[in-house]
Amino acid sequence: MSAQTIAPNDTAAIAVYNVAQLNSTGFTAIANAANYQNNAAGFAQLYGLPADYGWNQICKAFGLIIEEKGGQRTLINAYKLQTLGKLPQKKEQAPQPKPVQPVTVQTAAQAVAVTPTTAAPQVQQPTQPVTVQIAPQPKPQADVKPVNKPVPVTQTAVPATDSIDETARLIAQALAGLKTQAVINPETVAAMINEAVNAKMQAVQQQFTELIEQLNRDVELLAKDQKKAVQTIEVKVNDKKPVKVEGLVHSQFENIVKHLAIRDNLLLVGAAGSGKTTACEQAANALELDFYCQSVCAQTSKAELLGYMSATGQYISTQFRQAYEFGGVFVLDEIDAGNPNVIAVLNSALANGYCAFADGMIKKHKDFVLVACANTFGTGADRSYVGRNQLDAATLDRFSILEFQYDEKLEKQLATNKQWFKFVKTVRNSLKNERIVISPRATLAGCNLINTGFTPEYAMQVRIIKGMDINLAAKVKAIFTEIYKPQLETAQPVNSEVEPVVLDAGY
Repeated sequence: MSAQTIAPNDTAAIAVYNVAQLNSTGFTAIANAANYQNNAAGFAQLYGLPADYGWNQICKAFGLIIEEKGGQRTLINAYKLQTLGKLPQKKEQAPQPKPVQPVTVQTAAQAVAVTPTTAAPQVQQPTQPVTVQIAPQPKPQADVKPVNKPVPVTQTAVPATDSIDETARLIAQALAGLKTQAVINPETVAAMINEAVNAKMQAVQQQFTELIEQLNRDVELLAKDQKKAVQTIEVKVNDKKPVKVEGLVHSQFENIVKHLAIRDNLLLVGAAGSGKTTACEQAANALELDFYCQSVCAQTSKAELLGYMSATGQYISTQFRQAYEFGGVFVLDEIDAGNPNVIAVLNSALANGYCAFADGMIKKHKDFVLVACANTFGTGADRSYVGRNQLDAATLDRFSILEFQYDEKLEKQLATNKQWFKFVKTVRNSLKNERIVISPRATLAGCNLINTGFTPEYAMQVRIIKGMDINLAAKVKAIFTEIYKPQLETAQPVNSEVEPVVLDAGY
């Protein structure tokens, strides 16, 4: 029986055909569309179909014949026959006065011509077998022995089953009830269904195998990249135990460790977001020293560094005092933003081995070392860092000065989205002569936003442009279009309700 020979109002024959079609394509337990009321989108998404599909489109996607009552009723009847074993009852029409011409019935084996009765069949009771009426065609294909009246098809339950052979056998039994001249062989029908399903399964298996192979290749490449990214640094100073460090570190990390190992006070000068403070903390951990950090500004007072005596005569200590007295790495961050006269109080502490605190003179611990971080070389404000102060030459003389710039190799290794890293790097190089800071923070925070569900375009707006001059913003957008051109047409809308994950990458 084929789709061309079934009348659109013949619900029983349509249901039988549709169940065979569903089982042949692997849908051996279709859901009950009645449970979805008017929610065709929910039913469509259940089977991976577009959410905008209506009931008729869902039926077409499954290759089903649509009843005249619509797609949802078609799916409900298919469910009833497939899962509950119930053929839908068909309301018979009044007898037609005109004689009916012979028509062709296409079975699984061959095509034959059948002459239906001119009289309309009687409506069957629920307990009686369902009559399948064959739709007339204008021209018969061949002359065969007429059939005086339709032969009822015995209702056969087609339960949901995982066995293709069993399902095929039950369908073949239902088709055999048509009693046409063609012989319906259940084994033949089962073989046909098996062949169709196996072809589909082989295609799926091939796709699955290719996907697994690609994933394995990606994992191998990732493992190689991670192996290349891990650096092993061993630092030995005098007779001290060698320091071995493994992990992702800045290109200047080894130099910092060597300076701190010999307790040499260090001034790191580099652009904002280059990772100066993080590198100092990693170095302190490598040397097994306590780590302290304090940022300064123009309002930072002498008391915030050296401490003070309270009204009750109790000394109020500071982080600098703890590190100076008991040892450790003390980072004075943003030193060029501080008051140079206040910073100068540290000169004696750094050079003479003693420091006058509010409660008396304290000798410097042998494991104390100070690292200052700055965006300038202590020469004052420039066009990018307008809030910086000049540092006293005597203060600068206490430090070894190490330039600490962006390590783009490390930045790429830390970036979880390489395409976003490429975009940020390109923008940075394009705008390097402008008063704009585009640091690795933009890379890492942008990756975080994209991984959370925001689009790259949204990340560009909030992490790169963010109030930029309109001409510079146009340059940034042009670079974005060039790098993200393949993805722009399929980009998803910005999910502004998603709360970004807190970034903790050390920048």
